[in-house]
Amino acid sequence: MNRTMSLVLVHGGLLAAGAALPAAAQAVELSANVAAVTDYRFRGISLSDRDPALQGGVDLGFDSGLYVGGWASTIADYGGADVEVDAFVGYAAEVGLLDYSVAATAYLYPGGDGVNYGELQGEVGGSLGPARLALEAAYVPDQKNTATDNFYIGPKLSVGLPLTPLTFTLRGGYESGFYDDKFDWEAGVDYSLGPVTASFAVVGSTDGGATESGRLGRTGVVLGARLGF
Repeated sequence: MNRTMSLVLVHGGLLAAGAALPAAAQAVELSANVAAVTDYRFRGISLSDRDPALQGGVDLGFDSGLYVGGWASTIADYGGADVEVDAFVGYAAEVGLLDYSVAATAYLYPGGDGVNYGELQGEVGGSLGPARLALEAAYVPDQKNTATDNFYIGPKLSVGLPLTPLTFTLRGGYESGFYDDKFDWEAGVDYSLGPVTASFAVVGSTDGGATESGRLGRTGVVLGARLGF
């Protein structure tokens, strides 16, 4: 899910009014958002027990390509935690017609017992007119709070309908490690009006089934509303 919306451009190194910017100053873009969703799905699996969730995040992006930020969501009980907090740092750049990014994210669960873990992520993509196609990948190396390593990869396509506030999205992925060869998918549409975005998506996975665990991966509808600052 897109977790950020542009807020304001702030010039680093700005002194008192009328003072000159130093030569090494960088432009810094600050963005933030708050959102409510009817179900918090992560790679096809509900982390909120198919119940509504409140979410929000803040990012800082530098003109060097470096970005840092944090994002949080309410979740169902997970090892004693009822909130997920993601802290991330990454780098984004363009090469010819392609753009790419690499990042590291710490998934933190305040109050949880032995459930925090870290993940490495990467994405490469390109745009043609209103369409953007990208391939994302993520890797969790085996660590203290995981039973095994985990690998995730999948494509995603977004297409903005010209002269309208609508953006259509399709994405899918394959995951091995935490799940037994799981596939997931999402098809949705966003309607943006100024800083407000309403969303509708159908999300599911092959992890669905009659068990309690399978219930969290069954196909379902997710509605959302996001406010960007």
